[in-house]
Amino acid sequence: MRNIIIIMLSSILLHAGWTATSQTVKLSPLTFGGGAKVNIGFWNLTTNRWIGNPNALNRCDRVVFNFDLSSYIEAGKLTRAVLVLPLQPFGKSEDNQLELQVFTAEHNPIKAMDLIAKDVKPLKKIAVKSLSKTPVRVDVTTVVNKALARGDGGIAFRIRNITTEKLGNRTNKPEGAAVQRAHLKLEIIK
Repeated sequence: MRNIIIIMLSSILLHAGWTATSQTVKLSPLTFGGGAKVNIGFWNLTTNRWIGNPNALNRCDRVVFNFDLSSYIEAGKLTRAVLVLPLQPFGKSEDNQLELQVFTAEHNPIKAMDLIAKDVKPLKKIAVKSLSKTPVRVDVTTVVNKALARGDGGIAFRIRNITTEKLGNRTNKPEGAAVQRAHLKLEIIK
């Protein structure tokens, strides 16, 4: 009788799209910070950062963060990895272009120098939309598996605001997107 129940339950879960071997895990950033490319003295480790200009004085055109992958090194490969970016536009945001980058070597912990580090590769350009409420989802399976193949215990990313880096504070008013650390996730399927 017990075996019949287990088989029936497995059949129901399989029909609903669940499998016994795949499990989604949501990782939160291990370390997180942001600052200005032109003055890394603005480096700040906080829970919420922005990419752009919140006012006339304070620029933070880059945010960096990393995830701990040490428990996946032995497996050496993941089925899928998706980076969930909760970008919340503010001010004059329609003209802001962001770029997601991945570090090609392990950066743990994140430091101020990571704002200007050169060992990055572009992954995706993101146009900021002022009415956007849905987080941006980026498939990063390939780069996560490359990090695991190198034996890295983590992976680090950087988001830069291309617009404010090139043009500065154009209108002396807020523009850009906020990034909330609490909602930033790396979703993985083993």
